[in-house]
Amino acid sequence: MAPPAEQIPAPATVPAAAEAPVFDRTAPVELASAVGLEVDQEARQVRVDGGVVDLLPTEYDLLVELLGSGRRTRSRADLVLALRGESHVTTYVVTEADRHAVALHIAHLRTKLGDTGSRPRFIETVEGVGYRMVVS
Repeated sequence: MAPPAEQIPAPATVPAAAEAPVFDRTAPVELASAVGLEVDQEARQVRVDGGVVDLLPTEYDLLVELLGSGRRTRSRADLVLALRGESHVTTYVVTEADRHAVALHIAHLRTKLGDTGSRPRFIETVEGVGYRMVVS
């Protein structure tokens, strides 16, 4: 005979704190400035020399993350974690595929901003380390 319903334990649930954090795409951050580059955080809009640039959400988030860092160099792994909502390595694993995805998003972002790797106007590559903004 089955025990009364009130004695059957409820199935275990995952507490909200254990869920993966989500990058807060609405919180404005203090941004460094770059000549010719404007970021409207409320509208999630980017302008280069006055013209609107259409960015994918991840490209926009990477740009804001880099601008929020000023001249500090950010590694690809650090940027992966930032997009996930983490500020440092905890239980998350950053794979080579994750790092490669950031590199591709940065390449597309540069193209859309009219930037080049050889003569960067906005985003510099720091060989063997990562990326940083060219700020004014």
